[in-house]
Amino acid sequence: MKITLILCNTATFLLLILVGAYSGFFTKSYYKLINEPDPSIKCVYSLKHFFFHFKNEIQEPDIIMFGNSLVKQGDWNTLLSNDKVINRGIAGDRVSCMCERLHYLEGKRAKIWFIEGGINEIPISNPNSILDSYKRVVDFVKNEHAIPVLNLILYVSPKYNERYAYDYKTINAKVSELNKLLVKYATENHLDYIDLNTITANKENVMKDEYTTDGIHLNGKAYSHWAVLINKTLIKYAMVVS
Repeated sequence: MKITLILCNTATFLLLILVGAYSGFFTKSYYKLINEPDPSIKCVYSLKHFFFHFKNEIQEPDIIMFGNSLVKQGDWNTLLSNDKVINRGIAGDRVSCMCERLHYLEGKRAKIWFIEGGINEIPISNPNSILDSYKRVVDFVKNEHAIPVLNLILYVSPKYNERYAYDYKTINAKVSELNKLLVKYATENHLDYIDLNTITANKENVMKDEYTTDGIHLNGKAYSHWAVLINKTLIKYAMVVS
């Protein structure tokens, strides 16, 4: 009886190991433990996004909004009172994956790019690797003879815990770390950056509930403030932005 029980337990244990290995559980856990991005996580876009890349809604845009769901959900033509804005935000996107879709925007001849991203990979990547991805985007934009403008990563609120597996305090600590790197990089390279946190976050670096729908995404009030900050940058470059 005892031998049978031991054999059953051993078989179950081995089966769990096989399932974990097949599903990638151990690999994901390892990279999470060492705070490095999991190379097995691929940048997969749907067929909808494939056609999205080939939209040619504007021949010569003034502005490209490039980022994740925070960019995607903005009605930028209305917010910026400009019908020459291309919205290239994809929900759930990471900056490393955004780098892989840059070639779809080659030759668009936009005058200025507003670059936003990072929050989706903060739980799985270290800030330096995210910064490296930002640098790739900036280099591409410069090669396109356009102006790159960084948008600092937004803090999240306690509501974030209701939908996501990571604690909002842990996320916000990493946001602070990454934003310091972005500000340093922008300052050293004479790049403009926008910090919406000065409006949407409190003194404890936590997003105020009055600006978010679910702890991470923005409501209309927040987008209005973001548009004001963007317009200040556009006014600065009035010579090149119509």
